[in-house]
Amino acid sequence: LPAPGVIEAVDPRVLDGAVGPPESSASHVVPHRLNPWQTYTREAYASAGRHVEELLRAEGHLSARVGPITLVRRQCDLRSQPSVCVPLGPRTLPPVECSDVPDEDLFAREVQETCRPDPTTGRRCEPEALLVMPIHAGPQAILYDVAFEGNRALTEAELLAETQLDVGEAVSTTALEAARRRLLDRYADEAYAFAEVDTELELSPDGTRAHVRFSISERDPVRISQIVVRGARRTRESLIRKRFAFAPGDLYRRGAARRTQEQIE
Repeated sequence: LPAPGVIEAVDPRVLDGAVGPPESSASHVVPHRLNPWQTYTREAYASAGRHVEELLRAEGHLSARVGPITLVRRQCDLRSQPSVCVPLGPRTLPPVECSDVPDEDLFAREVQETCRPDPTTGRRCEPEALLVMPIHAGPQAILYDVAFEGNRALTEAELLAETQLDVGEAVSTTALEAARRRLLDRYADEAYAFAEVDTELELSPDGTRAHVRFSISERDPVRISQIVVRGARRTRESLIRKRFAFAPGDLYRRGAARRTQEQIE
C-alpha cells in the first residue's frame, strides 16, 4: 500500500551517481516499486465486489449480496521511525452480517477501511493489509412459471420455445437477458422491426421460486415501399435486383435481408 501517487521516487543510487561518486548502497533507502498484482486500489476491489455479486446472480442466486468490503490494517505507532511501521495491537476483523434476509443498507458499495493515513496528524497505517469480502449467496431461485402479455402475432408456445428457458431449472439473469434478445430477433424475422420486449422477475417471499413475465409491444409490421441501389459502378443494377430475396410491398424480414446481402456479396 504505497503512498498516493503514480510517479515513483527516483532511486537515490541513480541520483547520487549522476551528481557525484557512488557510495555504499547500504546507506540508501530502496524506493518502493509498484506491482499491479500486489498493490491495492479502492476502485478495483469495489468493482470486484460488484462482479462477484453479478456472477452469483447469474447462477440463480438472485438475492446475493457482497459486502461491505473492508480493508483491515492497523495504525502505526507514532514513535515508529519514518521507514519502519510498528503496528498497534492485534488485527481485528469486522463483524459480518449473515442473516437469511440481508438488509440492503448493510452492504455498502464502497470499500471500508479500518485505518486511513492522515499526514496532518502523523497517522500512518501498516503497509500490509487483509481484505475482508463477506458474501451472502442466499437461496437459489428456481424458475417455476413463464408468462407473456401483449403478444398477438406469435403464440405463447412459440415464444416459450424461442426463449430456450427451462422451467424447473435455476433462473439466471444472464439467461433472461439472452431470452429477451432472442424474442426481439424472432419478432424482427417476423417483420416487427420496432417491437419491444420488457422482462419482469418476481420472487417468492423465501427467494426460492421465480416467476418471469415478458411484456411485449409488437407495434405494426414493416413493409418495403421502395428498394434503392447505390454505389454499383461495375455491376448492372438489373443483375443485382435478381438476387433480392424480397420485393416492394413485401414484409421486411431480417432473415430475408441477410440472405439478400449474402447473395449480393
